[in-house]
Amino acid sequence: MMKKILHIANFNLIKTKGCSQNSTQIKISNGLIRNGYQVINYSDRDMARMLGMGSMNFLGLKRLQQNLLRFCKEVQPDAIISGHVDTVTAETWAEIKRRFPQIKILEWNVDSIAPTCEEDDYSSENIKKIKNRAQFADFLLITTAQKDLLQQLENGHTQVGFLPNIVDRSLEYGRAFEHEHLNYDLMLACNPNCRRQFCGKFKNVEEIAQSLIDNVSDLRPLFAGLLGNPRLEASHYQQAYLQCAMGFSLNHINDAYLYSSDRLAHMVGNGLLAFVDIRSGYSDLFSTEEMVFYQEPNDLYEKIAYYKFHPQERMKIARAGYEKYYKLFNEVRVTRYIADLLEGKKPQDILS
Repeated sequence: MMKKILHIANFNLIKTKGCSQNSTQIKISNGLIRNGYQVINYSDRDMARMLGMGSMNFLGLKRLQQNLLRFCKEVQPDAIISGHVDTVTAETWAEIKRRFPQIKILEWNVDSIAPTCEEDDYSSENIKKIKNRAQFADFLLITTAQKDLLQQLENGHTQVGFLPNIVDRSLEYGRAFEHEHLNYDLMLACNPNCRRQFCGKFKNVEEIAQSLIDNVSDLRPLFAGLLGNPRLEASHYQQAYLQCAMGFSLNHINDAYLYSSDRLAHMVGNGLLAFVDIRSGYSDLFSTEEMVFYQEPNDLYEKIAYYKFHPQERMKIARAGYEKYYKLFNEVRVTRYIADLLEGKKPQDILS
């Protein structure tokens, strides 16, 4: 019977810049604990920095390999979950499998695995990293449900599947749908140094942000990291959602089935009205009474303007989307699905 789970991920305790409080790794650990499992968090990058005397250097990474092996020996976990762990070498994973053959390993990843534009070949490097990490995993879960994209990661022994972006009420505690008047109309947080797919075409993200200002009358945007505005991290990031009425879900790719960055979960989880590209497939799970779907730029601009000036309708749809998303993708339900995989049980249908 599985009771003890070692969760290896970047919990970011030493390098406080970017210490996200609503990251996927925290939600996974929270959910597993609430399902009754003992979870031991192992912060790989923090450990590498500590062992490297403050820097994630060659010495720290070398020492990390032996530390992890000794840690597994002492902890004796029933399963290992890892997310975005590039610090652990293939040789170390192979040694873990050799020394502890009974341990099941599950790898999760929240980055895009869909083709991007030539100028911003974001996904190919990510795919390469995932394949390297997944060769020793029993299960691989990715935040897209598009079959052909998942099939490119199959290696003959690893089961590959969908991981939804998780919501957790203890972390996303905003309820924007309860407020008719908020400081900002629309939230968009992005890295300005990239191109993103907008209505089927790749554009500079700051150009997209500026087009919203130009085409939505009297828009009060909160564009974190864009158009000269500072990036928001840690508690400042969460506090921003408490001040916004609506959120624009803009991903690297917006036409891969059910792919989204975790910002969609942050928006809906805090009660914002979410604007989502119809090409994403989320309309299969959510109705137009739960999310707002757009097809073309003018369609998006008009709908943002409409709900800006009709707050009661915005609040009604946002509440329904919030309730549906929490029903489907809360941390307890999603990690029950993860635990069932690790225990060899038939998991629930995560999309129903």
